[in-house]
Amino acid sequence: MTGNLCGDVAASSSAASASDNNVAPAAAASSSADEGEYPTGFRLVATILALIFSIFLASLDMTIVATAIPKITDEFGGIDKVSWYGAAFFMTNGSYQTAWGKGYRFFSLKYTFLASVLVLEVGSLICALAPNPIVLILGRAITGLGAAGIGTGAYTIIAFIAPLTFLHMDVVGTSLIMGAIICFMLALEKGGQTEPWSSSVVIGTLVGFFVISIAFVVWEARMGERAVIVPRLVMTRSVGIGSLFAAFFAGSYLVVLYYMPIYFQSVAGVAPITSGIRNIPSSSPLPLP
Repeated sequence: MTGNLCGDVAASSSAASASDNNVAPAAAASSSADEGEYPTGFRLVATILALIFSIFLASLDMTIVATAIPKITDEFGGIDKVSWYGAAFFMTNGSYQTAWGKGYRFFSLKYTFLASVLVLEVGSLICALAPNPIVLILGRAITGLGAAGIGTGAYTIIAFIAPLTFLHMDVVGTSLIMGAIICFMLALEKGGQTEPWSSSVVIGTLVGFFVISIAFVVWEARMGERAVIVPRLVMTRSVGIGSLFAAFFAGSYLVVLYYMPIYFQSVAGVAPITSGIRNIPSSSPLPLP
C-alpha cells in the first residue's frame, strides 16, 4: 500500500513537472508573439517619423491659407468670407475627430490613416482649383475632415495596445454640433454687416444656434459613452478646464494668425512671401503639441 502511495505521489509530481515545463515554453512563446506585434528598430523609427510628418502636414494646413487671404480676397472679391476660410477647416476638424477615432477602432489602422491623408490631399486639391469662394470653403472643410483623421490616427497608432471593439458612430451628434456652429457663424457674418441685428435672418440663425445646442446637449447625455463628446470625460476637471482654456486661447490666437497677413499686405504693403515669413513666429509653434 505504501509502495502504491509513493508511486502515485511520484506520478503526480512527474505530471506536475511536465505540466510546468509545458506552460513555461507556452508563456515564452506567447510573450514572443506579443513582442513581435510591435515594430522595433528601423521600423519603429520610420513609423514615428511618418506620424510626425503627417501631424506636421495637418498642422500646416491649419494656417497655410492665412498668408494667402489678401490675394484670395483680391481674386474672388469681398472680405465677408474671410472668416469661413479658417472656420470651415476647424469646424470639420473638431466635429469628426471622434468619428475617425471610432473608425480606427473598427477598421484597419493603416488603411484608415492612409484614407485620412487622402481626404486631406483631395481637400487641398479642391482649394487649389477653386473657381469661387464657396468651392474654396468646401475644400477647406474637406481638408479639415482629413486633418481630423490624421491627428486622431497618429495618437491612436502610438498608443494602440488594446483589441479592437465596435462602437456605432454618433452621426446625429456630429450633425447637431456642426449645425449649431454653422448657425452661429452665419449670424456673426451677417449681423451688422450685410443684415441689421434686428433682421429675421440674424435672429433666426441665433435662435437656431441655441435650440440646436440644447438638442445637442440632450442627445449627448442620452448617448453616454457613444457620444461625440463623452459627458464623463467633460466632467473630469482636467479635461473640462483644459478644453475651456483651449477654446478661449484658440479664439484669440487664430484671429491674430489669420488677420495679421491682411495687415502686412494691405497696410504695410509687403509681398505675400514676405508676409508669410513675418507670420512664421506666430504659426511655427502650432505643430509642436
